Formats: sequence, structure tokens, C-alpha cells
Amino acid sequence: MSTCQKQNLLFLYADQLALSAVGAYGNDIIETPNLDRLAEEGSMVKKAYITQPPCTPARSSIITGLYPHKTGCIDNNIPLPDRELCLPEIADFRDYTAAHFGKWHLGDEVFAQHGFAEWVSIEDGYRGFYSDDRDKSKHSDYYHFLRDNGFKPDKKTDDGFQFFSRQFAARLPEQYSKPAFLAGETKKFIKENKENPFILYLNFLEPHSPFFSCRDGQYSPAEIKLPESFYQEQVEGLPEKILEEQKITAAEGMDGIDLSCEEGWRRITANYWGLVSLVDTYVGKIIGYLEENNIRENTAIVFTSDHGDMMGSHRLITKRYMFEEGIRVPLIFDIPGLENQQNIMGPISQIDIMPTLLDILDRPIPDHLDGESLLSMINGTESAENLNDVFVQSYNDGYKTSGRPRVIVTPEDWKLIYRQNGEHQLYNLADDPFEMKNLYDEEEYKELINQLIERLLDCQQKFDDRAVEVSNH
Repeated sequence: MSTCQKQNLLFLYADQLALSAVGAYGNDIIETPNLDRLAEEGSMVKKAYITQPPCTPARSSIITGLYPHKTGCIDNNIPLPDRELCLPEIADFRDYTAAHFGKWHLGDEVFAQHGFAEWVSIEDGYRGFYSDDRDKSKHSDYYHFLRDNGFKPDKKTDDGFQFFSRQFAARLPEQYSKPAFLAGETKKFIKENKENPFILYLNFLEPHSPFFSCRDGQYSPAEIKLPESFYQEQVEGLPEKILEEQKITAAEGMDGIDLSCEEGWRRITANYWGLVSLVDTYVGKIIGYLEENNIRENTAIVFTSDHGDMMGSHRLITKRYMFEEGIRVPLIFDIPGLENQQNIMGPISQIDIMPTLLDILDRPIPDHLDGESLLSMINGTESAENLNDVFVQSYNDGYKTSGRPRVIVTPEDWKLIYRQNGEHQLYNLADDPFEMKNLYDEEEYKELINQLIERLLDCQQKFDDRAVEVSNH
């Protein structure tokens, strides 16, 4: 057993991982043995929701414990302000080594910041969003890894900056992929810090687009089961802009794949599943490094994603949509020393992650955080039935809509999507998990809708969300 007595934290998160692409969450075809094992040995939150799509807003909540309207990160590529504290800054971790590896997407991508003393970067595409005082000539660590292995950059900016595109990296053999690179860096980090407590956040880019990789042959399109809502020709009560997005998706396709036909959707889903299995492989290797260095028994592991992906649901792709496939994600905790860790049905918000991490690491939870610790539910000292409504917000629902939706999901499986432009949606998730029938305009639900709007207003008041005016009609 390691001489390290304090709990380490390994926080693993993927980018754009749909709940439906993890075996433990019900997919009996995809190969995710390492995530499945983590879920079996730990605590799986079955209904976990992000605070806001897309990447930057959701990440800002994961990393700070605050809703995006408080951090200011209400859309992609808005830097996380210095005043907003991340885990290494929010409590006394001076005896810990704190590191962030992988995609950041919260500003100044390749530069160590927010209390993370060690930093391994993989993206050069955010250079245009660096702060004015940053060195624009600096490359990511992954760039240097590829150059050291003999690869030449495929892209060059007008001012002469060379870099590797995501498309180039996605076509490389597996040993040069971003997950393999991150696992290699993590192996070194664990070996160097096995006698000292550490906090390591590690974010995989995958299964984010481009939707192709060295694993494209792992799954046959013929074995792909498309979601039920894919086959519903006309969904009642969908916002006009989402209907437009369906047409655009069919016309334009994605990554060279024709999405006007079922065959194309099966192909892109098979590729996507390959990306998920690629991530799973290296999650397994990283957990193996903990075991090899005899520190698995004092390392808490958390796994989640910043948001999901529609991947054919309602014939849509990627994120930003407020359907379940976009805002519901895997969330798994495995905490050494806790026997019989309890699964939590939910609904639970990712806003609860930060206070839970502080609780796991035996640090005080500041009053300003928006969430609550889940540790008492995980260890069984509090009933996992004591749940609140989950609040989800957005400032840009779908790439071209402007309804600025506010959403609540209730423990009773009701989901209300309220938009300023009046295109509201109500779903009974127990009876209609694929959200194929909008009940909002049906007379028998008017009283329920009024009650849900009141509960939505309560959430807005609780979290000081004043950007969208919600009212009963």
C-alpha cells in the first residue's frame, strides 16, 4: 500500500459523450468495459444533467460549482475570469500537486492557470482567443509530441503559425491519438506523484467531432440501433428553428457523411461509438497505472462528460439542444473506502460535482457554491430519494434559435422547456423518454404547467438567474 495517506482525485471527463453510448447506461452492443466496471464498483448517477450546453458553459460549472450566468461563460470561447475559483484554489490544497491535462476550452488553452501547477495541453485551435498578454507562438504539448514523432503540421495561419488540425490528428494510428498521448502523460504523472497527494483533471476531446478515427472499423453500421425519435416523421410541437435544423443537417451532412438517409446515420453513429470505445480503452489504462503504483485504493475517480450528443435523435446531431440526449450525461463516482456505494436515480445536476469533490477530499464547502454534496447519498447515509428539481439554462438553444430556454426536470419525471419566444415544451419522461409528444398545449396539463412554472421561478430565484423573464400565461 502507498505511504500516501490523503485521498487523491482523478477527475476524468469526456467531450460530447452521449448517455446512450455507454454500456452501463443501457447500450448492450457498445464496448465500454472500463467505464462499466467503474460504474459497477462505484456509484452511478442514472439521471445527471449539465447546467448549460455547449462546451464552455458546461465546463465552467464543472470546474467552479457555479451556473454559467455567474461565471459569465454563457457561450463557447468566453474565458473563465480569474476571480472564479477552481478546485485547487477554492480550498487549502497546498500539499497537493494539482494538474489539468487535455482540452480546457475556458480561455488561454495552452497556459497553466487557476491553481493547476502542471498543465498538459492538446489543442492549438483556440489561439485566436488567447489573452493579449499571452505568447501567441506557444504550441500545445500534443503538437510537440507529434513533431517529435516525425509528423509535419497540416495547417498554417496567415501569420505563419503552424499546427495540426483535429482532422489530421483523428486520422493518425492509435498510438499517436490524443487519448493515447494523454494516457502516456498521465502514466508519468502518476509515477512522479505516487508518494504525494494529487488532484488530476483529465479531459478527452473524444468523442467530439470530427466523427472519424482509427476505430472506424470497430462497429458495423448494420449493428447500430437508431433512436426511436429518428423514425418519427413529424414530431408535434417542435420549435420552428429545430425543424429548420433537421433540414440543414440532412442537406449538409457531417464530416463528409450523408445524413439525408438512414445509412449515413448508421455510419456516423458507428464512427462515434468507435471514438467512445477509444476513450474507454485509455480510461482503463489510466486506472491500471494507479493499480501498478499501488495508489488505486486511495484515489477517488470521477467520470462524466461536458454534454451529450443528439446522434440521430430527432434527426439532429451534436449539442446545444435541450432534449435529453444533449443535456443528460454519464456521471460516475468511485470512492475508495466506501463499501456498498449507492447508485442515485436522480435527477441530479452537475452543479453538485464541486461540493461533492470537496466533501470527498475532506475540505469545507463554501457557501457561495450553487450545488450540494452528493456524498451522503453515495455512502447511503441520506436517502437518494431526497432530490430537488434540476435547473438547466441556455442562451442559444440550437444553432439558430433565440428562445433562451430555461428548463426544469423534476423527480416526478416532468420536463418543462420554457422559451421567451413562446415555443414551450412539456414532456412526461416516464411515459415518453424520447420526447416525441409535446404536451404543452393540451388543456388537461394547464394546471400542472402553472405549477411547473412556479417551480422554475423558484429555481431562478435560488440561483439568481435574472436574464430570462418567466411568467404564467
